[in-house]
This record gives sequence, structure tokens and C-alpha cells, in this order.
Amino acid sequence: GGETFGNSKGGPDAIEREAKRPRLADVDSEADLLKALLSALDRARDVSSTGREMLKRMARGCLGTPARRRHDTQVQVAAMLREVLEGVAGDLRSAADASKARAADAAAGEVLRREELQTKKEAAATHQRNMKALQADWARDNLALENARNRLDAAKAERERLDGEWLMAGERRTALASGMEAHVEPLLTGIDDDVAREVSAKEVENLAVRAKLERSLLDAFTVAARKHPRLREQFDSLIFGQVRAGFKQHSLELEALANSPPEGAQERAVAIDTAQAGLKAARVQMAVTAKALRAAEFAIWEAEGILDGAGDALEEAAAIVDAAGGATEEDTRSLDDFLGGAMAAFEVLEGREDEVREHGAVSGVADV
Repeated sequence: GGETFGNSKGGPDAIEREAKRPRLADVDSEADLLKALLSALDRARDVSSTGREMLKRMARGCLGTPARRRHDTQVQVAAMLREVLEGVAGDLRSAADASKARAADAAAGEVLRREELQTKKEAAATHQRNMKALQADWARDNLALENARNRLDAAKAERERLDGEWLMAGERRTALASGMEAHVEPLLTGIDDDVAREVSAKEVENLAVRAKLERSLLDAFTVAARKHPRLREQFDSLIFGQVRAGFKQHSLELEALANSPPEGAQERAVAIDTAQAGLKAARVQMAVTAKALRAAEFAIWEAEGILDGAGDALEEAAAIVDAAGGATEEDTRSLDDFLGGAMAAFEVLEGREDEVREHGAVSGVADV
């Protein structure tokens, strides 16, 4: 505080401060020196307000007297003033050192935050690369799954084309036997109910179509089957007999077909089993890849959040560095101002040998 004398950035170096100490001829008056000195006493923490006021009053008489003319009490006052001022300088130097230490800690923290941010960036990049690799795996496995489906469909189509009749022979023979028992025999015996007779007639007609009976026989059966049993003629009974015989012949043909597997049927069955196993394996692999892909997506989302947090932490650390740097500059400037101002003024006044004149007159400051 107060007017600065000499080099404001001289620091605690006494030699440099001595070389740049102000001379009495460089200032307007003793009052300017005393003003700088006395204002600095307010910064003394270890001095009571009473003691501080006493020193201010005594300083005027003590320092207003040339060093060679001071009596013992004035010499003691000068020593007390130096001790107090050096205490203030020590406090200011400690504050500046503490600020520098905090600034160094803040800078180290910023470096650490920057390193952490870089680590998080690398982790996020790794997750992105992993995601791309998994996306490629997913595309590959999806194609493999599609190919497995196509192979199974092709194997089934091939077996249907070459083995379909043989595979269905047993089922058709069973269906034919059930239809004959449920509908052909009742019609031959006679069904009095018109609705039930109509239902059975249609079922038998469907069986006749699947059995590939002659069209003329089917047409004749269509008429005969719908007649009331009491109205049937001998020709109708003949038609029923031929239909039954045709069904029995077809049943024998189906039995023979069921017992005669086509050439290569076993290999085609194995091909279907193999294709089904391949499809199952492809589905399992696809599920594994899809699960890994979902996990990778979550990992990227989490890594991006962590990266944002690291960026915020770095910004906060940079702000702390700026604040610490500002505080360090301020505390260092306060120390330099004190050393180049109040302390330099004290040294000038404390060591002077000449009479101080203010505006050409001898100062009238009284001795202690």
C-alpha cells in the first residue's frame, strides 16, 4: 500500500533493494516517506491497536531525527519499527509462497485432469473401435443366419420335390381308412338323415378326388350317395361297390409307396437335419453378437458420459489454475510493493544522516 519507492519488483533481495533505494532528494517531503511507512503498520498482525498507534506516534519523532543524533529510546523505536515491518514482510512473503504453492498444486491438478481426459478419450476411442468390430460381426452373423435359413429351405424344398409323395403316403393311407370308416361304410349301410347324408357324401367325394378315381365313377357316386336308402337302385349299389374297391386299391398303392423310399431319401433327410442344426447354431451366434453389440452401445454411452465429466473437471482445474495464478500475482505484487515502498522508505529514514527539509524548511517533528 501507499506510494511505491524504487523498483516495485525487486523482491526480497536486500542488495537489489539497496541499489534501488530512493534518496531523499527523489521525494517531495519526509511526509511522503512517513505516509508510506505508517500505512504499512496497519498490516502488522502481531501488534495491538494501542501498540500500533504508539509506534506511529513515536516513528515521527524517531525517524525525523538523523541517525547520528538519535538517543537510545529512538534507537530502540527504530529497532521495533524494523522488527514490525520485517514481520509484515514475512507475512507477505509467506502469503506469496503459499499462493505459489497453491498455484503449483493447481497446475499439477490441471496436468492430472488433462491426463485423465486423454485416458478417457482413448477409452472412448477403444469402445468406438470395438463397436465397429461388433457391427461387422453382426453383419457377418446376420448374413450367416440368412444363408442358414436359405439352406434349410432349399433342403426342405428338395425333399418335398423328390420325397413328398413317399413321405405323405402313410398319412394319406391313414386318412383314407378313417374316411372310409366314418363316411363310406355309413353311406353303404344307409343314412336316413338328409343333412348327415349330404355331409358324408361330400367327404367321400373329397376322398375320391385325392384317390384319383375316374371322373365318370365320381359323377355317378355323387348322384347315388344323395339318394335316400329306400330309393336306391341296383345300379347305385354297383357304384358304391366300385367306389369302395377303388379306395381299397388306392390304399394298397399308398401302402406300397410308403414301404418304398426313393433313392437318396436318407441323404436328403440328413441334409435337412444338418441344415436345421446349422440354423440353430447361427441363431445362437447371432444372439451372442447382438448381446455384445448392446453391451458395446451401453459402454459407449457410459464412456461418453465419463468423457464429458473429465472435460468438465479439466475446465474446473483450468479455472482454479487461473484463479491461483491471479492470487499469486497479487500476493507477489503486494510483497514487492511493500519492500519497494514502506520498507524502502523505512530504510531511507532509518539510516539518513542529513536533516530532512520539507519545502525548503527544517522539519519540525519532535523527538520521542
